[in-house]
Amino acid sequence: MKSSMALAALSLMVAAAPAVESREAYREQSEKIVEVRGFGTLEIINSRGRVELMPSADARIHVTALKIVSLGDQEYAQKVLREITVDAGVRGDRYVIEVHYPRRHDIR
Repeated sequence: MKSSMALAALSLMVAAAPAVESREAYREQSEKIVEVRGFGTLEIINSRGRVELMPSADARIHVTALKIVSLGDQEYAQKVLREITVDAGVRGDRYVIEVHYPRRHDIR
């Protein structure tokens, strides 16, 4: 286990739109605990959100992904929440956590 694994508690926060007072924030949270075996590096790919790393007392990786979408339309906000995905797993000698966001469409 490499020293980079000492920081084993991980929190991802993803947001689809900036918070605005007239918009309600919709949230969805998921958690996963990972044994540190079979890999030596942790890689996080998150283009828009915030990532926090903290030490873990049990030497495992605790991943908490919190998705927050602030939109005026509840149905559309929930659709966007479903389209934001967090994939995690071993790829070669790395444990990779990758956040995928829906593509934005601007029509003028």
